This record gives sequence, structure tokens and C-alpha cells, in this order.
Amino acid sequence: MRLKILSVLLLSLIFVGCSAKADKIEKQKVSYVKTTSIETKDFQNKLIIPGKLNPKEQVTVTSKASGTIQSINIEVGKAVKKGQLIAKIDDSMYKIQYDAAKVGVDNANQTLDRMTNFSDETMKSQDIEMAEAAQKSAQTNFENVEKNYLNMKQLYEKGAVAKTDFDSI
Repeated sequence: MRLKILSVLLLSLIFVGCSAKADKIEKQKVSYVKTTSIETKDFQNKLIIPGKLNPKEQVTVTSKASGTIQSINIEVGKAVKKGQLIAKIDDSMYKIQYDAAKVGVDNANQTLDRMTNFSDETMKSQDIEMAEAAQKSAQTNFENVEKNYLNMKQLYEKGAVAKTDFDSI
């Protein structure tokens, strides 16, 4: 009998112990988690502020040669290097002036030669003086144009004028 009581007690303890664990398991809540695939995305934060941007360094560009700009060879805001062609100046006026001065000197020299070699007494000394004055004027004009040419040549050698501009003179 003792054995029966002991076995009943043991069985009741086992049932009580098993039922207590079942209660604890039922009390735990299940958490659901949403999963997604890994992917790259751009995150942008925009901040709009009114203001004025000033350049770090600003340079005023000038040219020793005057004229109309024929073409601009850089974009606004781009960096430039020393000696880089920024703009091309129309050089057609320099070429025309040079050619006209050369023709004027040649014509004045021919007129002076004809008058000095002409030994007719009807030739007045005043005509010879006028021819000499015209020759001097043409020579002065030619020298001025030649100075402009030499100036452009120096600018080309220093890199201030493009080769195409210098070659077209």
C-alpha cells in the first residue's frame, strides 16, 4: 500500500510539473518580423539656402592687340592654363593695314624714282617735293604697321597670341 501511495504521489507530481511548463510556454508571445531583400538606394537630403557664390580667384583678361573677338575657345567657369588660347581676335584689319601700307610705300617709291630720273625741264621742283613727302608719309605709315606686326610677333612668342592669329597677319 505504501507503494501505491508513493506511486500516486509520484505520478501527481509529474503531472503537476508538466502542466506548469505548458503554462509557461503558452504565455510567451510570438513576434512576427518582416524581411526584405538587400538593395542599394540613394538617400538625399536637400537644403536650399539663398546666397551668393564668389570665386576663390578672379582674373580680368585683357589683350595688347585690339579688335573684335572672332571666337571664344573656353567655357565659362572652366580652369585655364598659362599660354592657353582663350579667344581669337579678328586680325583681318591688321592684314589689310599692312598690305595697304606696303602698296603705298611701293607706289611712292616708284613715283619718286620716275620724277628724279625724269630730266625734263618742265618738271618742277615742287612736284618732286610732293612726291618725296608722299613717299615719307607712306614710309611712316608702313613703319607703324610694321611695328604693329612686330608687336604681334612678340605677343605670339610670349604665348599671348595664337599661332593661327599670327600666321594670318
